[in-house]
Formats: sequence, C-alpha cells, structure tokens
Amino acid sequence: MCRVPLLLVGIAVVSVTLPAQTPAFEVVSVKPNKSGDAGSQFRVEPSGRVTWTNATLSAMVNGAYQRDAREIVGGPDWFNEARFDVIALAPDGLPPVDADGFPSQLLAMFRRMLEDRFRLVTHWETREGPIYNLALDRADRRLGPKLVPVAVDCAKVAAAMAAGTPSIPRQGRGRECNFSFTSEPGSMQGNAVTMAVLARFLAVEGVEREVVDRTGLSGTFDIDLLYLPEQPAGGVSADKLATDPRFQGRAGLITSLREQLGLKLESARGPVKVLVIDSALQPSTN
Repeated sequence: MCRVPLLLVGIAVVSVTLPAQTPAFEVVSVKPNKSGDAGSQFRVEPSGRVTWTNATLSAMVNGAYQRDAREIVGGPDWFNEARFDVIALAPDGLPPVDADGFPSQLLAMFRRMLEDRFRLVTHWETREGPIYNLALDRADRRLGPKLVPVAVDCAKVAAAMAAGTPSIPRQGRGRECNFSFTSEPGSMQGNAVTMAVLARFLAVEGVEREVVDRTGLSGTFDIDLLYLPEQPAGGVSADKLATDPRFQGRAGLITSLREQLGLKLESARGPVKVLVIDSALQPSTN
C-alpha cells in the first residue's frame, strides 16, 4: 500500500475549509487485531464514522501524513508488524475539505489521533531525493483523449455544498472537484479536478515518488484512466494482478498516462519532505 488507502484525495463530500482549532475525533476505539490476515481495510462514512481494520501503525502514518514508506524514517520494531482495528467518530460528521477536494482537516484529525493514542512523536526533515515532474507529453501541448477540460468552478461547488445544496453529478460521473473510486484497481476517474490534485493522486497511487505539477495547465479536467496495476492491491500481488483477465491489454501507469492523458512523468531530483519517527507506543485497549 502506498501513502493513502485513498482516501483521501476527496472523500464523498466537498465543502469549504473554515478556520478552526485543530480538529479531533470525539470517540476513538483502538484494539489489537490478531487475525493473521495480510490485508487491511479503510472506510469513511458521511456520518463521520471512520474505520481502519487490521492496519499497521506504518499504514496509518502513511495515510495521515501523506508519505510513502520511502519517505518515513525510523519507528519501533513493531511499526510494520503489529495490527490494529481503529474506529473513530467525528463529532459533527465528516469535516469540510478544501475547495480542490483535498481532506486536510480529516488528515489533521488522523494525526492527532495517532499522537494521542499511539503517543506518536515525529518531526520533518527536507532531503534531496528522486521526484517526478508531471508535464505535457506533446510539443504541440495537445491533450490525450481521456483528459478533457471542463468549466467547473470548484470554489462555487464547495460553497454550495457548505450551504446544503450540493451539485448534481453529471451523467456517468461522480462528485465534481473530486476523484471517484471503485473497488477495481487500475481505474481512475477524476471529475473536474486540477492538475495539482492529479499530481497528489499519482504520488499516492503507485509511482512512489513526490509528483510536482509542471504542466502549466490551469482550470479543471475530467480524467478517465485505465492501467495495469503495478503495485499490490487488496492483498493480491502485482504479479497475480498482471494475469487477471480484467487487465489484459492494459499498459502500466506511466505509459497509460502518455497514451490516454497526453501527460508524462519526468524523473528529476528535488526537495522531498521526510517524516522522522522519534517514538511511538502501542496503545492500551479500549
């Protein structure tokens, strides 16, 4: 699993971000999971109930801090081994997300929960490392057939949602200014999303590097991308996914970006934020 069990780039609801004190879950239950299962599940409900089943602290840190394993340093000896079931309840339903669909307040709640219940202590360092620049593939700047500009004002969508009048999704698409997710790996649908949000999503979904938007494209776009998963998904190895009939004929993510979206990922080096784990403790059961 990469940074987020996605989570999180836009969860079921769009609203405006309001200034507030550091948000926190009202109720949190943490119990050890001794099932021996390999996979974990993450679920967020509009009511504000969040469940993370059979998750390691490593996976929870990946999601809460939006870092993959290569960008996390340190941790106790049980960091990648001990598994937990977490149920958390937000006091007033899911917190509002940013206008571009990024759930910064919910992530802040996850971080506070880890600090409170796992006594997690961290600090950030900036180091030079490999990154990807997201750029246009063609010299004539022509977009691919599955990257379609749409005239959607995400700030207005967010304001309408906050006022209790959410927009009606366009036919065949999910909520605007968000990614839609299915249970099938190798499938990506963005509904009126910015290139910055796409860059975040790509970093989460399998390239295992920071992705920086260098496309120069403004505005919002509909994205429909199919690719061969090259990372394990749902407890299934990448080798096994490659033999699945559903994915036959598909190229990998980087090739599919070029062919379907007209975008490319250019290898580069740049500043990478690294999360250093100073200490953590296994929580008491409740």
